[in-house]
Amino acid sequence: MLRALLPSSLLLVAASAQTVPVFGGLDALDLAVQAAPDGAILVCAPGTYSGFTMSNKSLTILAPAGATVVGRITCNIQSQQTIRLVGIDMAGGTSYDDQHWVTCTGNVFLEDCLVGGVTRYNPNGDRGWVYVTDSTIDSSTLQVGLALQDTDCVVVDSIIYGGNSDPTGPTNYPVGAVELNTSTLRAERCLLQGTGSWMGPGEGITLNDSASVAWLAECDVRSQTPSGVAAYGYAFSTIYHDALTTFSGTTYNTVQVPLAQARWAARDWSAGGTSLVEFHDQPGELAVAVLSWSPTPAINPLIAEPVYFGSQLDFVIGPWAASDATGVATIAITLPPSPLLTNEELYVTGVFVTTTPWRSTAMLGGLVQ
Repeated sequence: MLRALLPSSLLLVAASAQTVPVFGGLDALDLAVQAAPDGAILVCAPGTYSGFTMSNKSLTILAPAGATVVGRITCNIQSQQTIRLVGIDMAGGTSYDDQHWVTCTGNVFLEDCLVGGVTRYNPNGDRGWVYVTDSTIDSSTLQVGLALQDTDCVVVDSIIYGGNSDPTGPTNYPVGAVELNTSTLRAERCLLQGTGSWMGPGEGITLNDSASVAWLAECDVRSQTPSGVAAYGYAFSTIYHDALTTFSGTTYNTVQVPLAQARWAARDWSAGGTSLVEFHDQPGELAVAVLSWSPTPAINPLIAEPVYFGSQLDFVIGPWAASDATGVATIAITLPPSPLLTNEELYVTGVFVTTTPWRSTAMLGGLVQ
C-alpha cells in the first residue's frame, strides 16, 4: 500500500501550506496573491476577478465551484517555483494580453481550467515543466495556444485550439495549437487544432528545432483545412505517435512507434481514496506504477520515452500487475488518508519493464482532493 511507501519528509512539507479564502470584489484575488506567502493555497469563491502579476513564490489557486479571471496573469517566478490553477476560467478577454498567461522560468499546472492561451519562456535558459489535464486552451482567434520554450510538457484529456502568430519562435509563422522550442510534449487523448485566419491556417503542432520532440497517443491533430499542415518539424524534429493518433492535413518529419498509454478506470484521487488505473501496451507484460511529486521527466537508456520521476527523483514504486490478453494492466492505488496530502500534487506513471527498452506512459493525477 502506498501509505507505507510515501516518505514522511514529503508529508511534512505539505503541512506548512497556508490556506487563504478569497472572496469579494474584482481585485480580491490580486490582493490575496500579493499578500500570500510562498506555497499558500488560495481558495476562490465563485465570482469574477481581475488578472494579476506574481513574483518569486509558488501559489495554488483553487476554485471548487468555479471562478473567472479577466485580464492577463503574469508569473515572474523561479525555475523551482510553480503556479497551480484548478477550476479557473481565464478565457474572458478579447486581446492577446488579456487572454495569454506569460510565465518566466517557473512551472505551470492547469487542472479543469478554460484558458485563453499559455506561453512559457525562459530568458535565462532555466528548464521547467507544464502539466495540463482536463482543460481547454482556446486561442483560436489570436496566437498560438500553447507556446513552450525550454519546457517539458504533459497534456492529457484536454483540447487546445491555436491561432496564427508566434510569441516565442523566430517568426510570426502560423504555428497553431502547440509550438515547441527546445521543448518536449507528451500528449494523450487530446485534440490539437490550429484555426488561424490572419496568415493562413495554423498547424496542430510545430517543432521549431531538432531538440524538440513530441510523443502523441490517441490524439487528433489537425489544421483548420484538410490542405493545411497538421504537424510540422523543423531541423529533423521527430513526432512519435501511435496508430490511434490521426492527422488531418499534411505531416512532416513524423515517426510512428508503439506508445504505452494510461487512463483512469475509476478515479478517486483523494486522501484515503482508491483509484483504478489502466496501463495499456502489449499482452503479457509487467507494468509498475510509479508515484511522483513532480512532472519533470528523467531520461534513461533503459526507457524508450521519458519517465516522470520528479525534479528531485522524489518518487516511490507502487503496485504492479501483468497485462491481460488485450494488453491492459489494471492497478489499484489507495492514497494514505492523511489530510496533509490534500491539495498536494501527486502523479502516477505506468512503466512496462518486461521488454527492453522499457515503455512508459504519460502521467495521470494532479492535485489530491
